[in-house]
This record gives sequence, C-alpha cells and structure tokens, in this order.
Amino acid sequence: MLYMVLVVAQLLIERKLKMDMLLEVPFSFIMGYILDLYQIIIPASPESLGLRIVILLAGNICIAFGVYTMVQSHLVLAPVDGVILSIFNHYNKAYSLCKNCFDITMIAATIILCLVTRSPLYGICVGRIIKWFEIKQVSLIRS
Repeated sequence: MLYMVLVVAQLLIERKLKMDMLLEVPFSFIMGYILDLYQIIIPASPESLGLRIVILLAGNICIAFGVYTMVQSHLVLAPVDGVILSIFNHYNKAYSLCKNCFDITMIAATIILCLVTRSPLYGICVGRIIKWFEIKQVSLIRS
C-alpha cells in the first residue's frame, strides 16, 4: 500500500504520468518475491555481533550502489527511489540529500508507528553511502 501511495506522490510531484512510474508497480511485486526468496536461501543471521555488523555494512553498501547505478542508468526504480528521484528533479537538489531527508522521515515515521503498535524496529539509511558514490563519479569525470 505504501508503494502505491508513493507512486501517487510521484504523479502529484511531476504532474504527469510516465511509463517508468507505471512499471514501478509490477517491479515492486517482483522485487518482493525476490526478497522473499533470499530470506529462504540465506540462512539466519550469525550469533556474532561483529559478523552481523559486517553483514549490515556490506548490505548497505550493496543497496546504495544498486540504487545509485539504477538512478544513473535511468532504469525502473522501486517506488521509494522513484519518489525520491521526482523530488530530486522537482527541487534540483542532490539525490543523496533527497535520499537522506526521505530516509530520516521514513525512519521517524517507522519509530512512531513501532512505538504506537509496540512492534520491533527496523530501518536502513543509505543516503550517505550514495553521496560517496556521487563524489566518486564526479572525481572520475574530472580526471
């Protein structure tokens, strides 16, 4: 449901319907099934806190690189990243800044909802890592 709300938000921000926005809907379902498959294939997290932190950092770097390359190559995005791209295009700010602000907003909303519903808290913020990829691309272009 959140993904559908985000697609509608993109429509409101951009004020026009694009094919990639429509493709985000089936893409979201496909990605959901792939994530479910990964949960079946990949065993439960290790007991070692150090190894858990390493896995978390590696996962965040992989996610940030994937989002960054998908945005740069104009591929179909997940609705979360699509709405961030719409905000980026509309307000002409750095994508990583828009991602950070959006992630912080979503994390704050998650914390509030988890406290209200007494659910466990989960969240990932990869905007800073995307910023690193943006900096690396600019330095490669200049050299």
